[in-house]
Amino acid sequence: TRQTKLGADSLDVAESQESLGGLAFAMGNYAAADPYFVKALSIRRAKLGPEDPAVAESLFDLGQLQRRRGAYPAAEGSLVQALSIREKKLSPADPRIGESLTELAALYQDLGDYRAAEPPLLRALALQERALGNDHPDVAESLTRLAALSTAAGKLGDAESLLMRALAIREKKLGPNHPSVADSACDLNDLAMRRGDLARADEQYGRALAIRRAT
Repeated sequence: TRQTKLGADSLDVAESQESLGGLAFAMGNYAAADPYFVKALSIRRAKLGPEDPAVAESLFDLGQLQRRRGAYPAAEGSLVQALSIREKKLSPADPRIGESLTELAALYQDLGDYRAAEPPLLRALALQERALGNDHPDVAESLTRLAALSTAAGKLGDAESLLMRALAIREKKLGPNHPSVADSACDLNDLAMRRGDLARADEQYGRALAIRRAT
């Protein structure tokens, strides 16, 4: 086995553990992913020190997993550590910093702490716009998350503007019949229902339904 040839605590083994954890995570097998990520993190910390970007990668992946499993305090600790390392060791425009900020904001949204979610999400959006351009699909995702915060705060006009911008980006970059466009239409439907605009809600619901039937 690779562990026998290279040693159980080699960086190559850590890379394999990280990859296996990522595969299990992508398949939704969170229980299986956990020991792989923990092992990769342990090896990398021992071999590279506590503030290497590879350690941040393992912490980020573990934090994502912990969030999906509902282990929110542990997830926050992992994600905050990953962000701290990345801010120290990477270029300010590195997309991995934006990735960390977005995941941390998503964690706070899961907890209903919208005030805590907004600052990292605004930072992530600014980084994405600088690194990827104003019309990248990742920007649309951040805009959608910000719209959710605005909705929760009762700022429905702001939420609509953010959702319309996200929709325009997705239509332009992904095509008018992409499932993400349907997601935007659903978000606009929900917002219109909240505002009592039933005609607008029906229009957006119909569009989302048509896309999903076609795909």
